[in-house]
Amino acid sequence: RFKVQQSGPRNRLRVAAANKATKVKRLRAIQKQSANGKHHNNMSKNNARVAMNVVDARVRLLQKALEKPTVLVDARQKLTKQKDAREKIQERRLNSTSYDVSNW
Repeated sequence: RFKVQQSGPRNRLRVAAANKATKVKRLRAIQKQSANGKHHNNMSKNNARVAMNVVDARVRLLQKALEKPTVLVDARQKLTKQKDAREKIQERRLNSTSYDVSNW
């Protein structure tokens, strides 16, 4: 298994493919072991198809991600949203009963 060194669609695809390849190898080894029927691993059944499906799904997701334009959010807009959220949280804290000191 490889760790993802860099983010990015190409690299992620390569890593995904490598991981799937190692998985399939491992499962084939399990199948060879289980010739005597003692060691029947559920994962070893039609593993190639499953692996391909997973790879296909990942490819599809990455293609979708590449097709869609990235939404640019204005940094100032983001900051104001964060400030608003912080203020709301503070108001909630003040209004909540756990912070109410008058009960003591």
